[in-house]
Amino acid sequence: MKQSRSLNLELRKFMSGNFILKIIFRVLFGVIASYQLKVYYDSRNIVQSSNPIDYIYVDEEIKKGGRGVSYEMEVLYKDKQYELNITKKMFEEIKVGKFPVLYYYKEKDTVFSLWEIKKSFRVTILFFIGFLLTFIPKFFIKK
Repeated sequence: MKQSRSLNLELRKFMSGNFILKIIFRVLFGVIASYQLKVYYDSRNIVQSSNPIDYIYVDEEIKKGGRGVSYEMEVLYKDKQYELNITKKMFEEIKVGKFPVLYYYKEKDTVFSLWEIKKSFRVTILFFIGFLLTFIPKFFIKK
């Protein structure tokens, strides 16, 4: 009976909210990091193996939401309109007639710029760090 209670107590500690939360975050961070790494490698391979696309510039737009600002560009490629995020620098260069180099991702039916590759790599690193942080034992974290 005494052994059963201690086993039950240990099991409750093991399955506490912190443990389950760590597992959820490990899976979440791991999946997102893996997906972004795949996007990074796929996009990089497309850039290395193909030429930039010839597209028709449609419009650019500044979107404000909350505390941030984002920039979007609309292009026409193969009679289909695509929207993509661009940087502030790209936005300003469009105003003076210098348009970004774009590539087509056939499997996802999307158009992307070289900046998207950098962004994918940064997101991968961020979520990989989050994944690693879930392995830090609780007693290493000072209160």
